[in-house]
Amino acid sequence: MKARMRAFVPLAVVLLLAACARHIPAPQVPPSSPLARVQIGMGLHEVVSLMGAPTDQRTYRTPKVLIPYYFGGDMMETEFHYIGLGRIVFAAGPFAAPAVIRVEEDRSEPGFYRQQR
Repeated sequence: MKARMRAFVPLAVVLLLAACARHIPAPQVPPSSPLARVQIGMGLHEVVSLMGAPTDQRTYRTPKVLIPYYFGGDMMETEFHYIGLGRIVFAAGPFAAPAVIRVEEDRSEPGFYRQQR
């Protein structure tokens, strides 16, 4: 019985870590869009030098900030809003610099964050 338990523990740890992994899909942006130049993993300064300053930006905490002893790179997110183009979303953590995790093309983007009521 002990041998079975010893074999089960590493499997359980691997499955737990796999469940916690975050899959970041590739951006679905048409090649004709200026947002197509932005790649997953780019930093804030890279994006600003490539796209220019955003029309507006918003930074907020994700629910992962409430997990004790969690130091992952996705505790905070920052959205850059570009009028008529869409949004670029960055994730950051206490030991991780902000990096692009999502590019959202939206031609009807007003360029300013509006809180949903």
